[in-house]
Amino acid sequence: MSTAGKTPTTLTPPPSEATLAVLMERRHHLETLLAKHQASVVAGDWVAADKQWLGYFEGMDRCIREEEEFLLPMFMQRVPQTRKGLMEIFLAEHGRIRGFLTEISGLLDLMIHNPPPAAAQIVHLLEREYELKRLIEHHDTRDKNILLPELDKHTTSVERREILKLARC
Repeated sequence: MSTAGKTPTTLTPPPSEATLAVLMERRHHLETLLAKHQASVVAGDWVAADKQWLGYFEGMDRCIREEEEFLLPMFMQRVPQTRKGLMEIFLAEHGRIRGFLTEISGLLDLMIHNPPPAAAQIVHLLEREYELKRLIEHHDTRDKNILLPELDKHTTSVERREILKLARC
């Protein structure tokens, strides 16, 4: 029996098995941390705002690194060619997210070290954070609808459990 022209078999996990969608749930704490940071900014609690931003920054950086080190290489290796053009989109979004993180860190640093910040500075900071949140929401939608389901289809339950064990995000 010839296998030429057949579609590769996928390994869609049954509902009882771990799926990589759990990674999206793990990221929820970052949304909460950013909301707390923004509340601290509005309240003028710069020590708390700085600490919360640092936690958010480090968490987002870790998520991006894990995606680039574990998930995207596996995606490139396992997913049919029709989806591979998405790799550039994921990496470009990561670059934009990193750019926002760096920019916002600089804005916050200026405000903390040159008190008191003007109302316009606070508004500008919150606007840039809003833009970052929209970009991350868009990126997370792509992760939730494409990256993670495709990886679920093209990995074994053992591989998924190993990824979930390694991922700290």
